[in-house]
Amino acid sequence: MQSWASFLLAALAAQAPLAAAFAEAGTEAGQCEFDNIPVGVGYYWDPTCKNGMLGCDADGINMECRFCGAKDFMNISCPASSCKFPNDPFVSYYWDNECEMGKLGCWADGIHAQCRFCGRYPFTGLPCPEGAAPPNAAACTFENDPGIPHYWEPGCEMGKAGCNADGINVHCRFCGAGVYSVIPCPAEQVCEFKQKPTVPYYWDPDCKDGMLGCKADGIHNECRFCATRPFEDIPCPEAVAPPEHTCTWPVLGEPLVPHFWDPTCAMGKAGCWADGIHAECRFCGQGAYQGVLCPNTTTTTDVPDDAIMQAGAGQTQAHQFDPENQSQQSGTEPAIASAENQSQQFDTEPPTASVAKADDPEGTRGVTHEDWSPEKETPVSGVSGISRAMALLSGIVASLARHA
Repeated sequence: MQSWASFLLAALAAQAPLAAAFAEAGTEAGQCEFDNIPVGVGYYWDPTCKNGMLGCDADGINMECRFCGAKDFMNISCPASSCKFPNDPFVSYYWDNECEMGKLGCWADGIHAQCRFCGRYPFTGLPCPEGAAPPNAAACTFENDPGIPHYWEPGCEMGKAGCNADGINVHCRFCGAGVYSVIPCPAEQVCEFKQKPTVPYYWDPDCKDGMLGCKADGIHNECRFCATRPFEDIPCPEAVAPPEHTCTWPVLGEPLVPHFWDPTCAMGKAGCWADGIHAECRFCGQGAYQGVLCPNTTTTTDVPDDAIMQAGAGQTQAHQFDPENQSQQSGTEPAIASAENQSQQFDTEPPTASVAKADDPEGTRGVTHEDWSPEKETPVSGVSGISRAMALLSGIVASLARHA
């Protein structure tokens, strides 16, 4: 169990930046003050804003007021709170830069084309991304408090890490503790304030009682104030935009099939739209996508059987007969070599084989191998090696017999 938990933590940590790709509503402790509400662009309160940062000081009054999600600010991700509803809807919603008139769910708030409904009828065909706003009155249903923080994640589906936490609602998700510590808890759902504070706050898994800003709600040590005096030295977390030109997968949701970014991808090409978000994300190299070559990989070829046998022989060669290096010998070869040395003490004739001549039916004289030499002897193995060794031994015995 412990090894599984370690694996889960490592895998979650590898994808944690994607899980934190949206700004926390808990940090939006202020309000922009526009004389005229801007049209066609999103905005939100970002306590991490500094002078000179793109989109900040959007209203000309508050540095934390920031434009996002359209026009020159397309690279600044808008949180769902950029949608402006008079009353919280009972359907999840999010900010979609690609939304436009006529697309399902767009113009959800009646103000911004990019504000989009998702997840529930009649938008069931439009899955919610992680970080979408929860519907009004949504809540997990536990018989007993699990002791692990949890929240409502519209982007949850069966199989995603932490989802179906209560065993009833698939959108109920564990976060912020134990093996789920790298799933960021949205503070606005997990912290429990009697009244919403005017100071930004967020969920900090490293918080401990007594640390500055921690236990902001008086209940959870991890609930932490940030950015505003006397917590100005505690930075609020910045929204992390998903990396560009990269496939985007949910936490622990990356497939085992290889994939890469292919700018030439288009609808209908094999493997394209692999992550369901980017047309350029493409599967390759395995299964139904074997015909799609993966870039930056080496092609492997089958190793011939004879090459494998040669490799195997090379591994055992040190244990075979070697006249020039008897220290490497093992098994019966040292005895054979020793007998050969003894025969060479009696005469200088080369060893003979055990095949008898026709004129020597008794086999008292061996047939001399005229072309034999130690240099020509090769390592032997298997049945053929045993036969040759026995032939050599018989020749030595015959030679000894002649000198007896």
